[in-house]
Amino acid sequence: MPINDLEYVGLEHSQVNFGKKNILYMEMELLTALKHYTQFKKLRKQEFALKNLLQKEIFQIKEELKKMDNYLPNLPSSAKGIPNLNTSLKKRDTLEDEINEIKRQISQLDN
Repeated sequence: MPINDLEYVGLEHSQVNFGKKNILYMEMELLTALKHYTQFKKLRKQEFALKNLLQKEIFQIKEELKKMDNYLPNLPSSAKGIPNLNTSLKKRDTLEDEINEIKRQISQLDN
């Protein structure tokens, strides 16, 4: 483009300052976003390393539990498993009922 074909537009000093300020603000925002992005990448890298370390630790613990399980005596299949929880829930309910009954008696004595 030849220099003779250029057209110039007259800008006031306040318009030039306003434009420069906007460009500087945009540049500042871009740099801030870049800073946050690099910090995010760093934190994600740390998270990934910690997650891998945790998985390795869990794997080692599982291996240790398997080794310990080999040393424990074998129980008959009928003895394995969780004890009946219904009886423990019933006991708890009866205990709670007894506690509520005692609270009721105490409140009657206070009246």
